Amino acid sequence: MKVLLTLTAILLTLVSGCSDDVNSSAGLEYRFEVLDVHEQPSSRFLVGEEVRLLLSASNSGNELEILYFSSGQEVDYELTTLDGETLWRWSDEQVFTAALHDREVQPLSEISHQTSFCTVDTVQTQEGSDCLPVSIGEYRIRGWFLDTGVELQQSIYFD
Repeated sequence: MKVLLTLTAILLTLVSGCSDDVNSSAGLEYRFEVLDVHEQPSSRFLVGEEVRLLLSASNSGNELEILYFSSGQEVDYELTTLDGETLWRWSDEQVFTAALHDREVQPLSEISHQTSFCTVDTVQTQEGSDCLPVSIGEYRIRGWFLDTGVELQQSIYFD
């Protein structure tokens, strides 16, 4: 029965499509925010600034909602050029278990995940730096809860 409910939720999600930073599916509203160092939503950053990402799933209904995951990984994030070249993927820096699990989202509550990355000018990149080398320009940033079919994305600019 859980498998049938999961497949139904995935199919409903795929049919519904997604918007820039909010999407509702199977009783949950998904939100993806790009935040500056002051925790304010932003799409413009100076090269060298930290970029913070917040992904959440809110349940505004009266019924318990359950997200099912096929591994220990629940979310992922990716920064790409406008041509689709991946510059950074959060999961490349992580290790996950291979265990199936689920997350309950109680009525009128939410679950969330937050991460961040730092940037450095491609010209000034030093070997061994943990910061992501970027050039001035526009990029696409996306975040998603795995196994839901919901992917949220926005444009992000580095000056």
